[in-house]
Amino acid sequence: MSEAGKPFIKRQIIGIARRLMRTALTITSPTVFLRLVNEQLPAPTLRPRLLGGGLDEFADSLTRIAREEKLPFADIPALAMASPEGFLKVMSEQLDKPVLRPALAAGGLERLRLAQNNIALQEDLAFAHLQDCYSQEGEDLFLHRLLVDQPEGFYVDVGALHPVRFSNTYLLYKKGWSGVNIDATPGAMEKFNRLRPRDINVECMIASDTTPQTYFQFGEPALNTMSEEMARKREMQGFPVIAKTVLHPRPLSAILEANMPANKAIDVMSVDVEGLDLAVLESNDWQRFRPRIIIAELLETRLADVAKSDIHAFLAARGYVMASKLFNSAVFISRDPGAGVS
Repeated sequence: MSEAGKPFIKRQIIGIARRLMRTALTITSPTVFLRLVNEQLPAPTLRPRLLGGGLDEFADSLTRIAREEKLPFADIPALAMASPEGFLKVMSEQLDKPVLRPALAAGGLERLRLAQNNIALQEDLAFAHLQDCYSQEGEDLFLHRLLVDQPEGFYVDVGALHPVRFSNTYLLYKKGWSGVNIDATPGAMEKFNRLRPRDINVECMIASDTTPQTYFQFGEPALNTMSEEMARKREMQGFPVIAKTVLHPRPLSAILEANMPANKAIDVMSVDVEGLDLAVLESNDWQRFRPRIIIAELLETRLADVAKSDIHAFLAARGYVMASKLFNSAVFISRDPGAGVS
């Protein structure tokens, strides 16, 4: 190969590596991860460069994980395979077996991600410095900064919807925390039970008024709401309601009374129920269940108008001050340093 062609080849390899790393940093399914890796493998002229070190390290990390987890494909001679596609095909076929997924979900995939991240760090690739962030507006990064010295804690996530996507608490879960996740969407807790087994996962609508209410569902689940006014507004914006379900609400205080571990402090409470956050907060028993930090949604509220909002007034009356304002949410911290103990 001519000297003039080497920079082009290097750019191609770095580009491929960047796509692979971004996939590895964000995907939780080993099967999907390997399928995407297979799709991003370079043209035949570039394969020798990967086989010269990159793919070997990738294969080695997979093989080590397989041996540690005592998976049956651990002794497949992956490193001796000449074809990257062949190696990945075998791995994909094996990982697609449901019986093997829990072993990787228990830590194997995270070790794979870290192994690939270390390779990128050694190569000084910029994307290796990406931060984990799962919330919609960076709320989890704010919490991580605020709670960086607290390795363990307890959260309550109301309107949790999904264990990972748009989650304000998943980063804390990965850090070692646990808590109570609550969502009204029928069937939502199946994924929580699978992906966040340390948590207490409750499928329930939260409101002070326990009269049966209609729950509106959209093609984009993040828009689901029990507010008819909000549902109509979404439809006017071009998001049709795809299902209506009559649910029986319960107060937040009742859910916490039934599910909170004894004498457990609530460090963080996240509330995101599409327009009815105040109703959720009003249904809590603030003498018994007082979070130290609260994330509440303030839709279409400018920073200058936060102090005029009902949620700000409600929380200020209970001794909370706003610590941060994001686009559609705000973070409040209790003035009482002993807050959180039920």
